[in-house]
Amino acid sequence: MSTAERVSALSVLVNTALAGAKLALGFVSGSMALTADGLHSLSDVASSATVLLGLRIAGRTSADFPYGLYKAENLASLASAAAIFAVCYELARRAILGSSEARLAHLPAAIAVVAGVMVVTLAFSRYERSVAHRTRSPALAADSQHILTDTLSAGAVLVGLLASAAGLNVDRWITLFVLLFIARTGWHITVSAVRVLLDASVEREVLNAVESSLLGDPHVVKVRDLRGRNSGAFRFLEATVVVDTHDLDEAHETSKRLEENVRQAAANVDRVVIHYEPPTKEHLTYAAPVGEDGLLARHFGEAPEVVLVKVRTADRRAVERRTVRNPFAGAEHGRGIKIAEMLVREGVDVVLVPEGLEGKAPGYVFGKARTRVAVARSKVLAEALAAEGVQGAEEAREA
Repeated sequence: MSTAERVSALSVLVNTALAGAKLALGFVSGSMALTADGLHSLSDVASSATVLLGLRIAGRTSADFPYGLYKAENLASLASAAAIFAVCYELARRAILGSSEARLAHLPAAIAVVAGVMVVTLAFSRYERSVAHRTRSPALAADSQHILTDTLSAGAVLVGLLASAAGLNVDRWITLFVLLFIARTGWHITVSAVRVLLDASVEREVLNAVESSLLGDPHVVKVRDLRGRNSGAFRFLEATVVVDTHDLDEAHETSKRLEENVRQAAANVDRVVIHYEPPTKEHLTYAAPVGEDGLLARHFGEAPEVVLVKVRTADRRAVERRTVRNPFAGAEHGRGIKIAEMLVREGVDVVLVPEGLEGKAPGYVFGKARTRVAVARSKVLAEALAAEGVQGAEEAREA
């Protein structure tokens, strides 16, 4: 049994004892207010039992409920709110329609018991609230607020008893005053529970903390989207981030690291989903090894020159071209690997070649760097680029 469940079970026992004491003393003293407050405590028993039931089934998962039954706690919170509104109705009815005269017996004993009840309920409400804060249990938080209303209603009864001992009758006015606090508590619990049941967003301060943890990673360029929802005491978070890498393995490792960062930034996170995207470039660089005749070279590593064409991403138009010498064309060994590595360092995005590089050393270099290798449809560079959707290659200015 979890901590939250143990505290909830203790709440059932405490409320049962208090309800019994109030009802017995109400019968002996003849106080209708005390008897009604005993009925209030009986509603606390029902409410606490509902909370315990919600906690018992909240964390279970199944094929039909793969995300768990965490929201059962919020349903239990709604039951607590319903009980609070029922108390409001009972107190209002008693204050408005009750008799203005009350003859009570055993006043000293009644006053002492009600004062003791207030101490017990106040202390237990504070304890239950601290556990709810530690475990992030909305059901326990609702139950602690409900028990606090028991303290307030007991306070109204105590004032009425003291006034009766002094020969005054102000019970109905104090009751109406306390009703405002009880109704406010019920409304707050209802709104909080309904927000979760309707998948309202996680609190803004939590999302801000999560976003800061994501942006704190050196590989994260931008957080494109971040959203989350509460489910019972737990949170489900989803983020789309732009990572500064084209290496899938590195991006995957970054994603796992980001998940851990999110769990440290926000408490009680059940699930984190990270979608990663490569950075969007304003320009792409195409590279084409060419021979002395100006056509695409058949042998990649032996090409004397490489033409680099800068293409604007927005409209696929070539804006700049430059020609670089292949310093490895005359090397005895590793020409293809060396020129491939040079192009990767140049930041080339696409390499145009007459034949594919599958199974060849340069192909492995480009594959690891996530540089796309495109088989050209023509040996004429402008036509090969046009086939790739690039326009204006011949008019592009020379760098």
